Amino acid sequence: MVRGALPCADSATRRRHHPQAQATVLLLVGCLLVGCTQFPSPAPRTTSSLYQDCLLCHSNREVQRGPILDGQQSHYLLRQLQKFKQGQRGRNSAHRQEALMGAASDELATADLERIADYLASLPPQPYQPSVKGDATKGKVIYEGNCLPCHGPRAAGSAEFKTGSLAVCEDWYLISQLRHFKNGRRGVHPDDGEGRLMAEQLSSLDDRALLDVVAYISSEFGFTTESEPEATE
Repeated sequence: MVRGALPCADSATRRRHHPQAQATVLLLVGCLLVGCTQFPSPAPRTTSSLYQDCLLCHSNREVQRGPILDGQQSHYLLRQLQKFKQGQRGRNSAHRQEALMGAASDELATADLERIADYLASLPPQPYQPSVKGDATKGKVIYEGNCLPCHGPRAAGSAEFKTGSLAVCEDWYLISQLRHFKNGRRGVHPDDGEGRLMAEQLSSLDDRALLDVVAYISSEFGFTTESEPEATE
C-alpha cells in the first residue's frame, strides 16, 4: 500500500455506506415496471347512458327546457349535432339556449354523435300540451305554399332535403325556432346552407303567419295530448 493512501472500500462496504443511492435505484426500477404495465381501458359508455347527460335540458321535467327530441329523424339529429360540433350553431352568446348546446357538444366525441341520433330516433314521440294560438286554416295555406316542398305533406321531414320532422316538435319550440330564423339568431353561418335557406324562406312571413303555420302543424300532425295522430313515416 502506498504510504498515505486510503484503503479502497470493497463493493459490500460501498452498498452499506450508500443506502440512499440503493433506494433511488430501486425506486427507478419500480417506476419503469409500473410505466410498462398495461392497464385496461375503461368500458365505453352505453348510448342511453350518454343521453342521460342530455336530459339535464332535454326533458319536460327540467327548468332549463330544451326541446324533446324523441322520435326525431336520425339524419336530421345527426346533422344538427354536427353543426353544433363544427361551430355552425351554438357560438352566438346572445342566443343562450344554443350557446349552452354548443358548449355541451364540445364534450361529445365525434363517434358518439351518430349513436345518440340513432338512439333518439328509435324512441316514440312524446305527446305534448299545445300552447301556441293561431289560425290553423290560414296556417294550412302557408304550410302548403312554403313548407310542404321540403318538409313533406305530413311534416315528417325529408332525408333528401335534410329537413327534420316538424310533427314531433313541441309547438313552443317550433315558434321559437321560426322566430330565431327571422331575427338572425339562426341560419346565419356561411356554412349552414339549410339554415340560410330556411331564413330566406321565412323572410316574407310576419309573426302572425308564423303562429298560424305552427297552429296548423300542431293541430294537424302534432303529437299532442289532445289528439295523438299516427306515427310519421
